[in-house]
This record gives sequence, structure tokens and C-alpha cells, in this order.
Amino acid sequence: MSDKKESDYLKLILHLDIKPDQFIMVGKSLKSDILPVLEVGGYDVHIPCHVSWTHEHIAHKVEHENFMQ
Repeated sequence: MSDKKESDYLKLILHLDIKPDQFIMVGKSLKSDILPVLEVGGYDVHIPCHVSWTHEHIAHKVEHENFMQ
């Protein structure tokens, strides 16, 4: 996916004909891979990477029952 906003993930979930709680995203960006999926009710696995774009940084810690790191 080139765009990774909540609406983009919802379109994908609709296309897959699944419920948001049946969707899991594995990614390295908290801002674009993790947070939008949590907002729509999906699950996330964050794989930290020592190199990331500055615009992908967030100022807070992610704590959510659907989040794993």
C-alpha cells in the first residue's frame, strides 16, 4: 500500500471481506503501519528498525491491547 491512512486500511479490510479484528499488520513504522490499524480495530506487530524516516517518528509510547512489539 502506498497510502497508509485509516481509510486506506478500511478499504483493504473491506476488499478482503473480513472484520477489522481479523486483520493484522506487521510493520516497522509506528506512524503509518501501526497507529492507523489500531484505530480501525486491527492488530499490529511492530518490528523496530534502527533506521527510519524522521516523518515516521512519534512522540509517545504505543500502549494498546492489540499491539505487540
